[in-house]
Amino acid sequence: MKKIIKGKLYDTDTATKLCEYTYGNSSDHKYCHEALYKTKIGAYFLYGKGGAASQYAIQVSSNEYSGSKSIQAISIAAVLDWLEEHSELMPLDDALIQELQNHLELA
Repeated sequence: MKKIIKGKLYDTDTATKLCEYTYGNSSDHKYCHEALYKTKIGAYFLYGKGGAASQYAIQVSSNEYSGSKSIQAISIAAVLDWLEEHSELMPLDDALIQELQNHLELA
């Protein structure tokens, strides 16, 4: 998927996928899939898609909703928040920790 945001092209085909998680299955109205990407120049973005009762739902008529997909550019602070929120739903591998090491504090 490609999207232009504030004059910048975000493309899931050319960016590096850092991690992803999925909730439910694709036939479920609450289904949600999100993936964190990093572009070649170091910008982060989320690609997400979901069902008609997910955060990706769009209204298609007065009483009807449909699933959709989108790309959202995010800051490094938002990346860390997203990882913290979803870390129990996906593994945090060593490559991802290495990628973010300059932005993390040791506990």
